[in-house]
Amino acid sequence: MLKKLLVIISNENKDMIKFALNFTLNVKQSGNYEDVKLFFFGPSQKIISENEDLQKLFVKVVQDGKFTPVACINVSNAYGIKQKLEEIGFHTNVKRLKTIKHRNHTYYVLSRKGELFLREYEREFGEIELDLKYPYKR
Repeated sequence: MLKKLLVIISNENKDMIKFALNFTLNVKQSGNYEDVKLFFFGPSQKIISENEDLQKLFVKVVQDGKFTPVACINVSNAYGIKQKLEEIGFHTNVKRLKTIKHRNHTYYVLSRKGELFLREYEREFGEIELDLKYPYKR
């Protein structure tokens, strides 16, 4: 089972936002990831604050409360939509945490071929366990 997935939505195209929300919903329902994070950034924040259909889909994605969607506070303030996003369910008051806190939390984007390879490998050999050593440790 894969551990973490980060979905970043920064497009102003409503169809792309809808696709990304549906993708996130399907990923959550599949249970293949332990941790799913959803970040809205830039024009996508403005679009979702104005579009009721996307808001309904968004509520469906986050309704179980397993994760909290995040929106950029600077963009929210620039567009004047911070209050609206918070009403929908976004956290916009996120403060930057120290880098050391996130050093071991790395997210990777897998290509379609990479996902296929991992699925086939797991079918043949079972769950994949990696014991990686950092090159800087002695």
